Amino acid sequence: MCGSARDLLFDSGMGAINLRKHVTLVPEKLFLCVASNSHFHHVGGHWESFGLEQMIELINEYLVRTRQLAIRRRNNLAQRRRTTDKII
Repeated sequence: MCGSARDLLFDSGMGAINLRKHVTLVPEKLFLCVASNSHFHHVGGHWESFGLEQMIELINEYLVRTRQLAIRRRNNLAQRRRTTDKII
């Protein structure tokens, strides 16, 4: 989708090609990528809309949040097991 200030691109693919070379985008304008889901084959080219440094920062934030979520889930499961053990 083309806007006046920036373009919008859905699902940037695997990142195997340069989007600016193979997708019709106005080179002077910024573009925003939106993914239908977070699978690698939908977000691989998103770094081109942010720049590599910003994409690395976003990936690091995602990994930290994912690790925190895994720790919370593990702790919740352990708490449920302790509660169940007390009942039995």
